[in-house]
Amino acid sequence: MESLNKKLALLLWAQTEQGEDDVALFHGTLVFENEKYIFKRSEPPHPTIQDNWLHRIQPASPELAEVLGDAEFTLSLTVGSCEESDSVFSNFGLKWPQ
Repeated sequence: MESLNKKLALLLWAQTEQGEDDVALFHGTLVFENEKYIFKRSEPPHPTIQDNWLHRIQPASPELAEVLGDAEFTLSLTVGSCEESDSVFSNFGLKWPQ
């Protein structure tokens, strides 16, 4: 897998209480540990990347280099609501930026 052990930008798409789209960007590295793929960040949590998401990892677009930082790959996922009480997002282990 080309993206393994490379810098990954995780883009999480959600809806606000007003029904508007919102996006959060997290940086880390895709690693394989303990028989699973992990989004390893500089600080915990380190969410598990499900096997059925791996095909969605794409090379980072040069046009978005400024926004994505030094990420070599991107993974874009929809998480539903950006509210912490939303179980899909809160189970992922990350906090939505304020």
